Amino acid sequence: MRAEGLDYSGPEFKTMFANYGLTAIAALALEKSVMLLIAAIDNIGKGDLPKEVLHEYLQKYRKKPLGFLITELEKRILLTPDIKTGLEKALIDRNMIIHHFFVEEYETMLLDEGPKLLSNRLRPIRDSFVAVHSKIDDLLGLVSAELNKTKTEMNPDVRRLLTEK
Repeated sequence: MRAEGLDYSGPEFKTMFANYGLTAIAALALEKSVMLLIAAIDNIGKGDLPKEVLHEYLQKYRKKPLGFLITELEKRILLTPDIKTGLEKALIDRNMIIHHFFVEEYETMLLDEGPKLLSNRLRPIRDSFVAVHSKIDDLLGLVSAELNKTKTEMNPDVRRLLTEK
């Protein structure tokens, strides 16, 4: 254990901090896609989403926590169990990564292999963010394809996801 004089500029720390950054960015990208999906759902039947409308949604929701965004999304669309579970896990993991990771893992970081261990803990969390993000983006693609359609013209599968809520 190396309690004093940690050299955060060493390659093992750089890799760990890079993995942390990539994980935080993956969480942020997921949050933005949830915001965009909310915007798309709210604007079905109104035509393509102009930049100004998207900007308004991003401004309105940018300081809202992920839990709030998930609740808002669930008010608008029926989420499959795997997406719902993925979002619930993402919420827990996101809050741990952003608010507690380095506090809870400080002693691990002091170990000779600590940065490597922490990098290895971050990768599956990042992978889970990416996996649920991909599913949210799939939903976003489905909903976006319906922006120019009325409810009666809409794809029946998308209409069902929206009306079963």
